[in-house]
Parts: sequence; structure tokens; C-alpha cells
Amino acid sequence: MKKLLVVIFIPLLIIGLFGSISAINDDYEEVLAEIEDIYQQIPDADEQTRVEMMENIMTTAENLVEEFPHSARVHWEAAKSYGHYNYFAEPENAEEILEQGVEYAEKAIELDPESGKAYFWKAANLGDLAQERGILASLASVDPIKENLEKTMEFSPDFAPAYDVMARLYMEAPGWPLSIGDEEKSLEYRKKSIQLAPEASTYRWRLYETYLELGEEEKAEEVLEDIIAMPAENNLVREDVEEIKRRAEENL
Repeated sequence: MKKLLVVIFIPLLIIGLFGSISAINDDYEEVLAEIEDIYQQIPDADEQTRVEMMENIMTTAENLVEEFPHSARVHWEAAKSYGHYNYFAEPENAEEILEQGVEYAEKAIELDPESGKAYFWKAANLGDLAQERGILASLASVDPIKENLEKTMEFSPDFAPAYDVMARLYMEAPGWPLSIGDEEKSLEYRKKSIQLAPEASTYRWRLYETYLELGEEEKAEEVLEDIIAMPAENNLVREDVEEIKRRAEENL
């Protein structure tokens, strides 16, 4: 799963985030909102700044866990920060990072068994951890990932990323009898992710790729035309929309 606001502005966001740590008392919502604002800026940062931003977010998340040990929300936000750190920073100790992310998610589930996003971030960290460990670990992780995504859909049925990840799981896993791989089911979940997040150009790009896998080139071309027609500000999942549109135009 790999991937510029002017860089001069970004350190100000980091300073603002750390300035709020000392102010944490009975309410963490403002801090989480600041964290989310920084997430939106990370793809536009240079590599070094991006890593620094993620390290700061992780430190903030750890502080929140200490301040609010009984909050499921704080724990799954910490799991999210570890998953994003692995994605953006590509650390050498990726397994350790992802294992901690899984632990935070599991604690969130313990605190709130109906927290859809807790299950999602457990699934996401498990998936990346399996990739780090190799093919056998990946196969063994398919069922736990699927089960956690199903829990996400049960408790957060409108959370589009869960359907996106499930579509990828069905597309990338081997088919029967080794695993659950199923291109038609992948297509079903891919369409659902777009239904829930029609502004996400990345999901449409993945739908294009799914149609190609199924040999439905005419439908794939229709999706490319949809992507090209999308407004440039569509950036729900932090992808470079212009780059996706450029790729779509080249393929069309």
C-alpha cells in the first residue's frame, strides 16, 4: 500500500499539535481534530517532514492513551497512527510498529466491543503485518482480517474504507482451496465502497483495475472516463487525484 501546501507551513502544524499536549485535560476531541488536520497535510510534505509529522502524531496518540486509558476512541486512534506511520515512514522495525498497532486496536475492542473503527484498524494493521512476515503469514491472516472487517461493517456499515480493504482482500488472496480469493466478490465490495464514497478517485481507479482483472474492458474504460471527469479537489483517501487522472487518460 505505498504512495506537496508549502512545506514551510507544515512545521507550524507540528508545533500547534505539540502545544496542545500540555493542555490535555478532560477533553481529547480538540487534539484528535488537530491530528486529523495534520493527516490531511502529510501526503503534500517532503519525505523527512512526513516522517517527523507521523512521529509526532504517534507521540501524541501515546500521550492520549496514558491520559485516557479507558477510552476506546483514543486506543483505536493510536492503532490508526501506528498503521499510518508504517505506511508513510516505512520504518525498519515495521513488525514491532504494526504489532503495537494491533494491540491498541484490541484494547479498543475490549473497551467497546461495538466500535467499528477499532475492528477496522485491527484488520488494517494485521494485513500490513502479514505482508511483512511473508506468504504463509498472509494466508493465515486472511480469516482474521476478514472477520474484523465484517465486524466493522456490522457496527459502522457506512465506513467506505472497510469495503475497499475487503475488496482488495478478495482480489489478492488465492482462490479455493487455498483461501477466499474471489474476483466477483471483490467487484461487489468495490462497488459498495464507491457507493459510500463517490468522491474517492482512488476507489474508482481500483474498480477500473478490477474490471480489467475480470476481462471487462468496456466497463473499465467507462470508469476511466468517470475518473477524468471528476473535479480535482476529490481527495478523500489522500491520493494525488491529478496523478490518478493522468494515469486514467494514458490508459484510455
